[in-house]
Amino acid sequence: MQEQTAISVPLSFKNAINQDSNEVNAAIIYHELNQHLPAISNMLTSYHWEERGAVQEVMIEQDSIHVNKSGEGKFSVKYGVNIHYGCSDKDIDMDHTMLITMKANADSSIIILAGENFPERDPDIF
Repeated sequence: MQEQTAISVPLSFKNAINQDSNEVNAAIIYHELNQHLPAISNMLTSYHWEERGAVQEVMIEQDSIHVNKSGEGKFSVKYGVNIHYGCSDKDIDMDHTMLITMKANADSSIIILAGENFPERDPDIF
């Protein structure tokens, strides 16, 4: 299972990819990705759907942002997952980190973000 989401970015984001300075790139890209935390959070929620986990406190690690001139890159997010077991009135909080890859479309302002790939087991055949 690998979840994906698409975000629309302004021209300044695309220009940041084409600049030579990594510090400027990371700062602009970090700022723009933070504008899309709800979309990233929704994508992360898909990974915890089965356990009914609620994703909270999503934070992009600015030092982890790496993007090449073709618009392909990766960054890391830290987030918490809260699971509430109603019958036993228990709350469990867990911290997670996920590496997210990104791919820019050269012809549009759409960036595809993809989470980690967790292989699913094939069903048993009887």
